[in-house]
Amino acid sequence: MRMTIRALRDSDGTTNAYGRPGAAVRRRRQASPGGARRSGGRRAVRPASLGGRPSTARPGALPVVRFARVASHGGATRTACRPQGSASANGRLLRRPRLLIVGCGDVGMRVLRKLAPRLADGRLAVHAVTRDESRQSVARALGAQTLALDLDARQAPSRLAGLARRAVYLAPTPPDGEDDPRLGRVIAACASSCSATGKPARWAWVGSTGVYGDCQGLEVDETHTIAPTTKRARRRAAAELRLRAAARRGALYATILRAPGIYGQDRLPVERLRQGLPALSPADDTYTNHIHADDLASICWIALFRGRPGRVVNAVDNTRLKMGDWFDRVADTFALPRPERLQRELLAGRVSPQMLSFMNESRLLSNRRLLRELRVQLRWPTVDAALAAVLESRRRSTGRPLDQFANTDSAPTDAESRS
Repeated sequence: MRMTIRALRDSDGTTNAYGRPGAAVRRRRQASPGGARRSGGRRAVRPASLGGRPSTARPGALPVVRFARVASHGGATRTACRPQGSASANGRLLRRPRLLIVGCGDVGMRVLRKLAPRLADGRLAVHAVTRDESRQSVARALGAQTLALDLDARQAPSRLAGLARRAVYLAPTPPDGEDDPRLGRVIAACASSCSATGKPARWAWVGSTGVYGDCQGLEVDETHTIAPTTKRARRRAAAELRLRAAARRGALYATILRAPGIYGQDRLPVERLRQGLPALSPADDTYTNHIHADDLASICWIALFRGRPGRVVNAVDNTRLKMGDWFDRVADTFALPRPERLQRELLAGRVSPQMLSFMNESRLLSNRRLLRELRVQLRWPTVDAALAAVLESRRRSTGRPLDQFANTDSAPTDAESRS
């Protein structure tokens, strides 16, 4: 009865039975000059550039909403709305990708500097884990959020759960033992967030080429059986096993980057040359492998998107050089005396045990996967290219102290990063 009375009341066409504008009202609106367009009985704002009224919205007001009819399932139509113009700033911040960097040593800070433009314009959010206060301040200045975590504490890594789906892991292994329990705790934290979201994390994990052991100077690739001889290398091999086990469980997918001795224009063995430490004789000398710190930072970022889950990649450059020849070229670049060459038996008491362990291993590593699968373009393909840049920089800055170009020795991967 009410429906009949309401329908009779609205028979003049001003409204229909559902209280919406009737046919007469719609005809008058369409016929009115300069009238606003209608869609589904709702008002749509016409841009000022098309003759509409200019916007009078106050700063901070909600965005103008435009309505449009779109097709839906079954042939029917529905009214959809979207904000006029670009998405709000808050929406962009919520949708931007997030990256976790565990271990902000030299390479970790270089990763941050490379991502600084993305941080500045809000395209990326980065959480950096480091306990060094000076690096925390630099990371915050670059736009990252920092966390001072002790990865050896049992519950501390749980704070990393759910922070980001992509991570670059650069933290060193513990100084003792033959395992990496701190990596296991971080993996457990990521596995808990994966079980909640159902999406495995993507990692770029930097290990060491020391897991190959001594290859007698032969060229080997990633399929070569590992044979670690030092405790440091065995800890790295155990860490790789942890990552592969996590991949089998579906907790995370990691690209394993085996890095050799890391160098840079500001981390060359100049101090060692000044101390007059000897090197091996040409007959006993061993092949060594290199990667520039800037190139390794780029490789870490690229591996997050182009790396295959569980794939091992040798992160090395194109250099084919023995260790003694490497020291000679650095000495020539900085006008220092070349090191004395000694036989292995006489050298043992003149260098540190860690350096002697490097001299006892000789191998040439293939970087075919790095160049073909990850499609990395090395900025410094050989150490000669990097040393030539150092020499050119010295020529352009006559009178500049030498220590500003090289003040630290190149260090292995295990000593490179500190969390």
